Amino acid sequence: IATVSGNTLTIKKAGSTTVTATQAGTANYDAFSKEFTLTVNKAALTITADAQTKEAGQADPALTYTVVGLIEGETLTGELTREEGEEAGEYSILQGTLAASDNYTVTFVGAILTITPAMSGTLGEEGHETDVTWELKSESKGPLTLTISGTGATKSLATDETSPWNASADQITSVVIDEGITKIGDGLLGGCTSLKSIVVENEDGVVALGDNALPAVKGLTADVPGHLYNEYRITDGIQLLRRAGIETLLLPIQQPICHPGTHPSPTSSHQT
Repeated sequence: IATVSGNTLTIKKAGSTTVTATQAGTANYDAFSKEFTLTVNKAALTITADAQTKEAGQADPALTYTVVGLIEGETLTGELTREEGEEAGEYSILQGTLAASDNYTVTFVGAILTITPAMSGTLGEEGHETDVTWELKSESKGPLTLTISGTGATKSLATDETSPWNASADQITSVVIDEGITKIGDGLLGGCTSLKSIVVENEDGVVALGDNALPAVKGLTADVPGHLYNEYRITDGIQLLRRAGIETLLLPIQQPICHPGTHPSPTSSHQT
């Protein structure tokens, strides 16, 4: 608690101890001894976590803090932690193992780590993840457009898996499938329940669809290059072509709407 050197008492840490002061007698004074309890209170220390932000799918930023009341030369040990989770949302930043010595009464003020929805990422099938990318964009904070770019097929979603844009799926009203994309994987767009249009930019207008690749919404339109095909049907609210046993998204915007069991008359002599 404290040390004594000569007539000097030096406080070392918080706590209580018994101090005895003595004085030898002289010709003029009797010898003297006095005992008392010395109590050293803990110093007040405040640790305040800093708020942080990251995009879903990215690594956590460093969890930093400010401290008030730390005596010069002393340090803290440990580190902050946060609530678990990687979906878009707010997560509490916690004291974790961050601590001061027993000389302090610590007050911790937490903060929030905000995970924002991812706006881009990779989307290729296994082994070719970086061949296909996706990006969300919005005009003036309005509805979102999802653009899928690259070469080859996208990944398919497992039964219990969500799309990388899941947190923003209900805000996506249009999808652009760039030239080079050959297939939209299983369940990939199924969560886009506000989807109104799909634009296919392949020269031949062919994009294969995996199981439940499209959302079950009505009024969905497709805009693809000007090739017409003979076999159409309606599935999940969008006109699709079954070509050589492969379900493909193939409908020119000018093609009249068809109904199950019927075939629209071609509006162009360019047929395959």
